[in-house]
Amino acid sequence: MSNGILTIVRKEVFDYLSNRTFLVILAIFSLLILVSAYQGVLTYDEQVQTYNEQLEISQAMEQGFGQGQFPTGGGPEGNFSRIFDRFRGAARGLAAVPEPDTMDSFRSMVTFIGLVGGILALVLGFDAVSGERERRSLSVLMTMPVFRDVVINSKIISRLVVVVIALGVSFLLGSVLIIGLTGYSPTGDDVSRLVVMLLLCVAYVALFLGLGVLLSTKFKDSSSALLWGVIIWLVLTILVPQMAGLVADAILPGSTLGRAQLFQLPQEEREEAMTQLNEDLVRRQKIEETVTLISPRTHFEKAAEAVLSKTTETAFTDTGEGRSIGLSEAIADSWQNIIVLLVVTVVLFGSCYFLFTRMDVT
Repeated sequence: MSNGILTIVRKEVFDYLSNRTFLVILAIFSLLILVSAYQGVLTYDEQVQTYNEQLEISQAMEQGFGQGQFPTGGGPEGNFSRIFDRFRGAARGLAAVPEPDTMDSFRSMVTFIGLVGGILALVLGFDAVSGERERRSLSVLMTMPVFRDVVINSKIISRLVVVVIALGVSFLLGSVLIIGLTGYSPTGDDVSRLVVMLLLCVAYVALFLGLGVLLSTKFKDSSSALLWGVIIWLVLTILVPQMAGLVADAILPGSTLGRAQLFQLPQEEREEAMTQLNEDLVRRQKIEETVTLISPRTHFEKAAEAVLSKTTETAFTDTGEGRSIGLSEAIADSWQNIIVLLVVTVVLFGSCYFLFTRMDVT
């Protein structure tokens, strides 16, 4: 990195960190992160309580049904035995449900950053270039012995540094609150997962930062850049996930019929209608998932959820045990989502570079 870039980066970072408006925004963002972390702790406490209740029920069922022996032949006694065997299997399934992990408390922070993190990035990027134009300092800067690529690279790098600082501070505060309230001592694997999760947060927010800088380069005034940035953020982050169900309804209008209506049909028609309904529900789910993939929030949350998950989901079978998932396997399972975030971010920053090096600064 050249001295020119370092000089501009230092100045930009110092200007942001000494700006009262930005410090207020950072304080509000950190406070909201703490609130989401506290909500995660409350959710975790409810899960622990539910788990303990299930454990007590399973123990009572094992004691109640595990004492007698029942015949396994035909007739009423054999049927009675098979019913009790099912109860025993259910009891073992309840007992095998894994205990809630404290790492689940961080899911609420993922949801919050996925929803609001884009706004923080837009605040940092919407006036990167247009602000210089409005202050009429860009043309003066271009008369100095500095290349255009140095200017735009410096602005991007400085804002990335500020993003890392903002997310790092707020993420650390939220993590300390969760660990303090739960009394949990994170293992080395937990720390690695949290670091990867923080990197995913940076990649997600950097995507919207690239969008903000691109709009700031495209528009001559900062208000237009901010307005369009908020509109795009609303569409991608909020409207697209909400519209997924509407799109599925338009393509498969009959898939939302209730199963209760099927019992009014004759037996043969009911079975055929039930099969068709199940197929429609599967197709509906695929349509909704496809539509939500337009939103970067979906890719971020899927990748973060995979990183935080230590086991596969359990089914209420005889064992009910889930398979453990290592961090490397979790990353491998979500590599497509991570690649999408990185590629879109690189494209946005590359577009900023392309437009800025060819724009008229007068």
